[in-house]
Amino acid sequence: MPSGDIPASVREEVHARDEHFCRCCGRYVEHPQLHHITYRSQGGRHELGNLISLCFSCHAKKAHGPENRTWQELFAQVIDMPGVTAAALARWQGKTLR
Repeated sequence: MPSGDIPASVREEVHARDEHFCRCCGRYVEHPQLHHITYRSQGGRHELGNLISLCFSCHAKKAHGPENRTWQELFAQVIDMPGVTAAALARWQGKTLR
């Protein structure tokens, strides 16, 4: 398996945990994109606790956008909060993000 490929078993675990919802905006996504909370270039691994389901838009605009560091912190917090999105957590914390 190439080093960039997430094992199918881990991918299925993340989809099951997140129930096919984008953990950023809450949109249902048939085939969510998986995002590493700690980037692979920073030593992040293909593990359940380091992967989160995102829709295409949130993955492109938030996870890799100009405010990505703040979003990364929110993703790390919501990963263990079933049903909570990063956008909702940002509002609860009084953060204004795009």
